Amino acid sequence: MAKKVVLFGIKAAFISLIFIGLFKPEWVPFLDKWQGVSFTEIMDALRQVDAGIAAFWLSFAAVIKMAGIFAGVLRWRILLNAQGLHIPFWYLTKVWFMGRAIGLFLPGTVGLDGYKLVETSAYTGEVVKCTSVALVEKLIGIINLFLLVFLTVPLGMRLFNIDPIRLGAVLFILLGFIVVAFTLLLQPRIVQVLVGILPTPAGLRDKIDQFGEAVTAYRGHRGSLLLAIFLGFGVHLGIIFMYFGNAMTITGGNVEFLDLLFASPLTIVASVFAPTL
Repeated sequence: MAKKVVLFGIKAAFISLIFIGLFKPEWVPFLDKWQGVSFTEIMDALRQVDAGIAAFWLSFAAVIKMAGIFAGVLRWRILLNAQGLHIPFWYLTKVWFMGRAIGLFLPGTVGLDGYKLVETSAYTGEVVKCTSVALVEKLIGIINLFLLVFLTVPLGMRLFNIDPIRLGAVLFILLGFIVVAFTLLLQPRIVQVLVGILPTPAGLRDKIDQFGEAVTAYRGHRGSLLLAIFLGFGVHLGIIFMYFGNAMTITGGNVEFLDLLFASPLTIVASVFAPTL
């Protein structure tokens, strides 16, 4: 009981530190370059928001974001099950939220992915299998995201003077990556062969071979992979519609959805390489 109280106190302190860092970054180590957010300006903006519109669209944003999170947890569980790793759904949900909180201070999804890998490896004792799950999940996420960008980037021509030739070249590169990644995902034997011929130190050869064998476990679970891809779209759409709900709140319902649909996937791509905060 005492251990749980101490752990809860540490978690509460960490979340409080993050919240303080948004408004007083000079009080938090490593955030001195962050410009911070003015609480007064936030309150001034909120006073101009219609309460009825705000209540509806903020509720919409919260619900749709939670739906996206649970789609991500379910995708993760499906990939774990395909490796023969069975972990309770609510335990995975707790780990997801903890990893997301840690990830606020780290670039992209390093915090979330790293925490998930550490926790599942400790829970199951299967480091290699959990690592293969993490890599397959990441590949699925990239396929989902790049496909969304491929479909929505042309909407930017409504807003900007985009050169059609350059746009076509970018779309061609994106499509090529998507096709290659999708092929590797559904034909994991290719990954095993590539891993097998990869020059590696003798001390790592066994681990590399185990990883190749773990990846091929998905060869007989293509239905699970396709379901994971479908749920992956739910993760990103949850973020996009959360942006939409927030924008509708701020503007009083005056938002062009197609403009937001163009910008949101690019914002998500940027957050993959930059600190989420």
